[in-house]
Order: sequence, then structure tokens, then C-alpha cells
Amino acid sequence: DMVMLTSLLDELVDLSDGAVEKVKGADGTYIVVSRATSAEGSEQAAWDVTTFCSIARIAFLLAKAKHFPMASLKSLRSGVSLGPITEGVLGERELMYDVFGDTV
Repeated sequence: DMVMLTSLLDELVDLSDGAVEKVKGADGTYIVVSRATSAEGSEQAAWDVTTFCSIARIAFLLAKAKHFPMASLKSLRSGVSLGPITEGVLGERELMYDVFGDTV
């Protein structure tokens, strides 16, 4: 069930035209950022957050329409935090992109 939900989220993020970018998805966690390059408080940042909220709503509605088990739907959570982040690549052998900061 979570694999199907992750695939659904991947498709929605792909449709966002870069407004929302997937950072990681593993162990039931799916983390996205709204265009990390947008200036805080800008009209673009507001649009990106709106896009994220729309994706979260659409994902929930589609999951409900596809009759995902209620246990899966009850574990869906989304949140919005605004502010600066630090981003970078971690590791020497296995590289991994991640974001850090109080906003995360």
C-alpha cells in the first residue's frame, strides 16, 4: 500500500513543474521541499507552498478514492514549515542529498 502511495506522490511531484522537489522517501516518510531557491516571503514561495498543499490534498483524496486501507490513510500527515534550510550531499561512498535546519 505504501509503495502505491509513494508512486502516487512521485507522480504528483513530477507534475508540479519544479515547485515541489522530493528530498527522500523511505520507511513510510516522504519529504519534499518547495523550491528551495525561492526567496522567503516572495510571491513565488507562496505559490510553491500552495502547490505543496494542493499535492497533499490530492494525494489524500486519490488514496481515499482508490480505497487504500484506513490504516494507511490514518498515518498520512503533512506539514508546512517556512524558513531557511541548508542543503547538501552527504557521504563518501554512498552519496545522499538531504536538507537540514530548524525549518526541517
